[in-house]
Amino acid sequence: MKIIVAGFVLANLFFLGNCSSDQPPTLPIPTKSNDPVVDELGAQSIEFVPEETSEIDLIYQDIRKMIEAVYQADVQTTLLFTHPKVIKLMGGQEQAAVYLEKVYGKFDKAGLKLKSQTFPSEPIFLSTNERRYVIVPTLIVVEINGQTLESLNYQFGVLEKGASNWKYLEGSRVNNQTVNQFFSDFPSDYKFPQIYRKKISNIEH
Repeated sequence: MKIIVAGFVLANLFFLGNCSSDQPPTLPIPTKSNDPVVDELGAQSIEFVPEETSEIDLIYQDIRKMIEAVYQADVQTTLLFTHPKVIKLMGGQEQAAVYLEKVYGKFDKAGLKLKSQTFPSEPIFLSTNERRYVIVPTLIVVEINGQTLESLNYQFGVLEKGASNWKYLEGSRVNNQTVNQFFSDFPSDYKFPQIYRKKISNIEH
C-alpha cells in the first residue's frame, strides 16, 4: 500500500492531522475564590476571572489531539475527529480502523517525525441553514525517509446542526471541485486557500 505523506496527510482517508505536539506557553491565572484576596499590605486585590476558551482555541485543540493521535498510532482518537461521511466511504468504523492501523504501521517504518507546525492565518468560518464550516490553514515541516518536507494545507471542519463537536476532513481533498459532493449546501462562491507541498532538503547522516 502506497503511503502518501505530505503534512501528515492520510490521503485515502480524506483526513489530515496538522498540528504541533508543542503546546503554546500559558500565563498563570489566579484561582477564583469566594473570599476576597488580601495582600500583605491589607489591600483587597481585584479578582481576575479568565474568559472562556474561544471557539478558535477549541478547534486548535482538536487539531492538536488529531496530530498526537497520528504520532501515537491512536486509531480510535483519529476516528473520533473524522467526519462520518469519510468513515462511511471507507466501509464503516471497523474497516476504517483496520486500514488506519496499517497506515500507521507504514508511518512508523518510514520514521515520520514532526519538525515544526504553525497556523499561518486565522480560521475562516462559514454558515448555512444546515451546518457550520471552518477552514483552518496549517503549515508544517516533517521528516520522512531521509527528506524534509513542507506542507501548506488546511483542515476542513464541519459542525452539524444541533451537534456540539466539530468533525474534520483533510483539506486538500475538499476543494471547489469536490466540496459539493460531500456537502451540497456549502457556499458555491467561496474560494479555497492555495496549498502546496515541497521538499526542502535531504537529511545528511
